Formats: sequence, structure tokens, C-alpha cells
Amino acid sequence: INANFVTNPSACALLNDPIFDIIDLSTGADFGLWDFGNGSTQPYAQGNNPSHSYNSVGTYQIVLTIENIGQCRDTFSAEVCVDPAEPVYYGSFSPNGDGVNDFFEIDFIEAFPNNSIQIFNRYGNVVYEAAPYNNDWNGVSNKTGGELPDGAYFYIFNKGDDSPEVTGDVVIIR
Repeated sequence: INANFVTNPSACALLNDPIFDIIDLSTGADFGLWDFGNGSTQPYAQGNNPSHSYNSVGTYQIVLTIENIGQCRDTFSAEVCVDPAEPVYYGSFSPNGDGVNDFFEIDFIEAFPNNSIQIFNRYGNVVYEAAPYNNDWNGVSNKTGGELPDGAYFYIFNKGDDSPEVTGDVVIIR
């Protein structure tokens, strides 16, 4: 009896695609248990290659324990990790108070608690800035207090780590 497996990806995945495919390489097992290291388990079946998804950043130990009818037992484990996701930036929002798409949102921003953002108008003037940014810009300038007109704005987003700043544009459509 021999417990063994590999994972794909082999070490780390990003939070916005945190799925690990597990390829069972075990031999001689009749039954057993997968423990995915986050409180989730699954019964083992020879030749069954499970997939598992993680909901938060961290390091997890996947443990496979197998047995045969003769009560021989073997265990194999591998460590995998989930890294912070890359932010996803949306190109427009409609801050009209209808409760739908009222804020400029960046998905997975919670993975970057030391972030900052600056938003510029077409003349290069800063019309909004925040550190940290919490997905709460509703098209109102925190420089003048006024509602900004529909149109394109330019942003610089700093994740608060050693990675380069991200630049892009966002359109206000009321």
C-alpha cells in the first residue's frame, strides 16, 4: 500500500482562482480519507482525482490517509498555498442611487489593506483620493465635495506592496 498524489498547481494558486486539482498516484488502497487542511474532508476512492477550492489566503496541508482490507495504512501529505488575488478593475459605474453599481469597485481589494488610490479628471486634477480605498467612491469629489459630471476619469491604484502601481480609466454613467 502506498499513499501518494500531486497537485495542480503544484504549490500556490491565486485567490481569484483557488482550485487545486489532485491527481491520485496511490496504490493498494481500498478506502481512506482526503483532508484538505481547511476543515473539509472527502472519502477516498482509488482513481478518483478530487478538486478542492479554498476561500481565503493561507497555507494548507492536504493529507491523504489510505487503508486496505488487511488494515495496512499509509499517509501522504503536501502543502499548498493560496496567495492574494490580483485586483479586478471595472471600467464604469453608475452612481445614481439606485443601489446597483453605485460605487467604483475593485474586486479582491481586501487582499491589499495598505492600498491607496488617486482619481484624476481629464485636466489632470486630483478629484478623489483615499488610503486605504474601500470601494466607496460614489462619483463625488472629496476635494470639492461636489458630484462629478459623467465622463472618463483616470486612476492610479497602489496595492501597498512592492508591485508597480496600476493605472486605468473609469467612466461615470448616471
